[in-house]
Amino acid sequence: MRLSSIVSGPNETPTPQPTRLERPKPEVPKLAALSRPPSEPPEPSETAPCPECGVTLATGASFCNACGATLGPDPLIGATIASYTIKSRIARGGMGSVYLAVQRQPRRDVALKVMHAGLWSHSAERRFEFESQAMARLRHPNIAQVYEAGMHRLGD
Repeated sequence: MRLSSIVSGPNETPTPQPTRLERPKPEVPKLAALSRPPSEPPEPSETAPCPECGVTLATGASFCNACGATLGPDPLIGATIASYTIKSRIARGGMGSVYLAVQRQPRRDVALKVMHAGLWSHSAERRFEFESQAMARLRHPNIAQVYEAGMHRLGD
């Protein structure tokens, strides 16, 4: 903000002079550095980091609840779900993994999306169903076509 102020001597004609008004700077309290006592590292035999996201997991865990990573060899590779035999994993997302699979009849390669086991809930199931219905209505060469959608519990 700029204002003019009048500066004059005893016999001088006042002349406007530009001056700059500065607002007083608020006093900021100085904060002391916060420090925590160093925590003891976990016993290496009790925990291990997830290789994908680094979250600490219990040793022997087969699934990371934070990122959905399958730890160790993927148990679905080679498994058959309904009429699909899984060949390899293509990608993994927040809700599930997408696998390259072979459909038994007609014989063809397909993409099979499998919801992460640790994330199942009724609302997640509804979102999964909604996604398959929405994708089934889309027709574009760069969007996968839905051949079949359904729920299948592993081990059934």
